[in-house]
Amino acid sequence: MFMGRVIKLFGDSGGESLSQWAEQLEQYLDEQASVEHLRERQMPQPPWPANDNPMLGYLLTRAQEIAANEGQRTALVWLAAHAWFEGGLDAIHNTEQ
Repeated sequence: MFMGRVIKLFGDSGGESLSQWAEQLEQYLDEQASVEHLRERQMPQPPWPANDNPMLGYLLTRAQEIAANEGQRTALVWLAAHAWFEGGLDAIHNTEQ
């Protein structure tokens, strides 16, 4: 049951990463059941950013710079953390409108 949910969520087979993270992801997704329906939306429907979102463009470009100077792992961590943070800020902004 869980593996199907994650595969549907990310639109792929999950690869070896799914085996590695399955237990933690199951708990994480169970704790966020109230927003699970939002994860089924396709880009660029909210809460996904539009393809031409300037913050998305900046984050991607900056991550490429970091990858060139500091390596791919550092760039991926930076990108994931900053994208998550910006997503949170966007959600707060949208609730205040």
